[in-house]
Amino acid sequence: MPFTSPFGWVLLAAALAAGWVIGASTSPAVRKWQKRYREREVIIAKYRREMEKALVKARERVRKLERERAPGETPPED
Repeated sequence: MPFTSPFGWVLLAAALAAGWVIGASTSPAVRKWQKRYREREVIIAKYRREMEKALVKARERVRKLERERAPGETPPED
């Protein structure tokens, strides 16, 4: 039996782990997921910019409506 000592088993586990990491990092699937990740980041950044613009517009609308309301006037009740 080639692995009779605990040290042999540790070396075997380290070799298997190293092979798994090297194989996973060089497979074509990694590039596919990296591309998808970058595309998703671009989409999220675009969405954030759009939402920031919408928030600025909404705040400006609130300011405009507050300016239009008379200073002594109370808000209408429903």
